[in-house]
Amino acid sequence: MFGYRLAMALGNPYPEQMLAGMSIETFRRWMEFDQVAPFGEQRADLRMAIETAHLLNALQGKGGRRMKPADIMPRFDRPARQSGAEMNAVMKQFADQFSAFESNNGRH
Repeated sequence: MFGYRLAMALGNPYPEQMLAGMSIETFRRWMEFDQVAPFGEQRADLRMAIETAHLLNALQGKGGRRMKPADIMPRFDRPARQSGAEMNAVMKQFADQFSAFESNNGRH
């Protein structure tokens, strides 16, 4: 899949042709570069996760669980396996943080 992401980032609509004309060394260097400076939607997801973690941490009161970008980043490499109770706990945490924000800003 990396080859398709690379083709999209480079604006090449023909990934098979691009990869056929690329040496394995060049492809490996692109993969290494992506590890240091991710590009495309992966980078956008990271930026959004950082911003969301900052926002959630600012909204919650003292003593709450501090969110990290890794807590929010989507994971496409493996399916998330959460029980219904775990999903409810996450939603309750978001609802509690929103309620606390509303209360602290006179909107409740």
